[in-house]
Amino acid sequence: MADAVKNQTGQQGAVLLSVEAGFGFKTAGKEQNQHYRQSRQSSLKAGGDINIRSREGDITVQGSNITADDTIRLDSARDILLQSAQDSQHQDGKNRNAGVQVGVGVSVGAQTGVYIYAEAAYGKGKNRTDSQTHQNTLLQSDKLQLSSKGNTVLNGAQAHARRIDADVGGTLYIESPQDTVEQESKQSGGGIRA
Repeated sequence: MADAVKNQTGQQGAVLLSVEAGFGFKTAGKEQNQHYRQSRQSSLKAGGDINIRSREGDITVQGSNITADDTIRLDSARDILLQSAQDSQHQDGKNRNAGVQVGVGVSVGAQTGVYIYAEAAYGKGKNRTDSQTHQNTLLQSDKLQLSSKGNTVLNGAQAHARRIDADVGGTLYIESPQDTVEQESKQSGGGIRA
């Protein structure tokens, strides 16, 4: 009985060595900038007629609403320019991240082994967005009369009337500008693992 106890104690007294170590960190950063430019719409409304006349220069209406129950008359000594107003937005940003992990493991005894692990990584990127939207000019009446000694330009303008009369000394231009969005994004990175 005594010998049995002694052998068991010897087995329990076997030398075991175990070492473990770990280390790691991670960092990240982000930067974002935004810029806006927004137009302000004007409105002109009348229960009867609206008469706008220029004796020397152009008549320019940009991003505005003109409404009359009866007649809208625009009489220009030069050009009539009915245009949209532009709203714009710009965004740009940067991001970055990095991380390191290290691990070491040693075991001596019933199981003998060595464990080493190392990893490092980084990344960075940037992005940009530019957008432009248009706020149209609106003319709304029962009758619309346009008279210009020069050109008449509808660039981002809408005219709603039962009858439209145009007396254009130059050229009549009708254009519809489109909203635009431009985006750019770049990401790069690398790493090492052992």
